[in-house]
Order: sequence, then C-alpha cells, then structure tokens
Amino acid sequence: MKSPPLFPRRILFPSFALALLAFVAGFGIAYQQDAAHVMELGRLAWLHLAYAQELKDDMATIDWSKNLEGLETVRAFQATANSKTIVQGGNANYLPAAAPEGAAYLFPSDWSYRETSPKGSLAPMEFTIVFHAWPGPALWGSFFFLACCAGGLGWGLLSRRVPAPNVEREPVKKPPFSPAPPAMPKPAVKPSGIALGENATYLFIDKKYVIRQATPEAAKLLRKKMEELQDGHLFDLTPDPGLVQAVERAEEVSIQKPFPDFPELSARLKPDSEGCFLILESAASLKPL
Repeated sequence: MKSPPLFPRRILFPSFALALLAFVAGFGIAYQQDAAHVMELGRLAWLHLAYAQELKDDMATIDWSKNLEGLETVRAFQATANSKTIVQGGNANYLPAAAPEGAAYLFPSDWSYRETSPKGSLAPMEFTIVFHAWPGPALWGSFFFLACCAGGLGWGLLSRRVPAPNVEREPVKKPPFSPAPPAMPKPAVKPSGIALGENATYLFIDKKYVIRQATPEAAKLLRKKMEELQDGHLFDLTPDPGLVQAVERAEEVSIQKPFPDFPELSARLKPDSEGCFLILESAASLKPL
C-alpha cells in the first residue's frame, strides 16, 4: 500500500502560486524604491559636475571625484567630453558598455545612471555612474518567495499531521453593522514661521527638492499648470546648478536666472524650517508678482 505524498498537490500549487505573487510584489516594491533613489543621487552628482565644468574649476572637479570615490555605494563613474575622458573613478569594470538614459537596473543589485548634455551644447558631455544598492530587487523578491514557500509548506505539513476535530460549532452571531470611521488624512509638509501673503509669487520646496506649494502666479510665470507643479520635483524645471546648491545649503540669497529656460525670471531664496521659499520675480513687470 502506497503512503500518501508528504505535500499533496492541493497544497503545493497554491503555495507556489502565492510565492510567485510574493516574489513579484517584493521585486516591484524594491525596484521602484531603488530606481527613485538612484535617479535622485545620479541627477545631483551630474548637476555638481556640470556646474564645476561650467566654471572651469579643476579643483572643484577633483573634490567632486574624491567625494564620489569615498561613497561605499558608488562602484564606478566616468565623464567624457567630445569622446575624451575628463574624470573617472572606481572600478571601470563595473561600467556598462552601453547604458540607457536615466536609471537602469543591473542584476542582481547594481544600478547605472547616465546623463548627457542637451543637444547644441558647446562642450557636449556624457556622465555614467554605477551604484550598488544591496540587496537589490532580485534578492528582495527571492526572500519573499522563499518565506512564502516555507510558510505554505509548513502549514500544509502541520495540517496533514494534526487531524481536525469533528465538533459541531455553534453559529457565530455577527455584530450589527457599524461603518468604520473615516481615515484621517496625513498632514502635508507645510512651511512654518514665514508669511508671504496671498498674492505672493513663490514655490515652497521641501528638503527633498519636492515642490509642496505653488501659487497660481508662479505657475503662470513658469507656464505650467498647478497640478504639474504641485508635488512635482524641482529638477523637472531644469534649475541652474547655483540654485540647487543654494537650496541644499538653505541660504537666503538672490539668484539671477534660476531657470535657464526662463531667462526673464530672477528669484529670492528664503529658508524655512521645513524647506525653502523660492520667490519668483519677472523682469517684464514693474514690481515682483
């Protein structure tokens, strides 16, 4: 007489299907988080390098290179101008032969970020950097897959060895329906300590360079819709490197041409405990909007 299998199909198939769903979920969540982090770090490194090259400051470029080499998450980086290498660091073997623009996943736990100068630049430059984001999406997905498999098989083995008691159960009385209280919305990041007035023309930028507030007047100057600015990223407006450094240091300064795409604009930066106010002014008007 044959003994029954240790794990019957009615347990194996559902456990494997749930484990696959767990792998996809773990991989997808880790992929999105790592991609967003790599985009932010890579874009910031590119802006610092572009600013140093614009000023033709060799010492600033050398300091920038040493700072990147000191980071444990940076495997390698390279910048070329007119097909000539101007700065390189880390292990060049990690640099991909061909990388797409932006962030790209390299199995199992590396990411590449590539940026090029806009077309028509006097000195076209290409920048590639490779980050190590351990454990990476693949390992996170594998961890969830194994954990789900182990849980499902363990439950199946336990249910096989412990017979269910044949006891008549009393019907469970359901409590009367009562609607759950509505969830309270999470408070948004708001400035504190500075009042600019209802007609002020400004953007409020938090410490992660996210635009948390924008006035209709600022949207008109930037030729954007309010929904495009609200909760958008400062880098989407292609800011001048000097503006990025001022926001990073939370300095109260005046900046000429903070956005090269809008040369008629100037700005004043006012720091706040939650970020910075960027007060826009237009040279075409007699007074700030």
